[in-house]
Amino acid sequence: MKWEEYLHLVELSYNNGYHESLGMSPFEVLYRRKWRVPTNWNNPENKLGLGFNMLVEMEHIVKKVC
Repeated sequence: MKWEEYLHLVELSYNNGYHESLGMSPFEVLYRRKWRVPTNWNNPENKLGLGFNMLVEMEHIVKKVC
């Protein structure tokens, strides 16, 4: 596998991490709530499948807002 295939998961992790300059995560800034894990992330299939689907959904929301 190529590292590019996991880039969306890196972005998801970055956007949900605490940022000192914001005092919260970028996700909290945008959606005014903390991000919740909807499933068991110990299953590798969930990590890849749901992570991508969540990002697609978030992109649609961001496009509506902008």
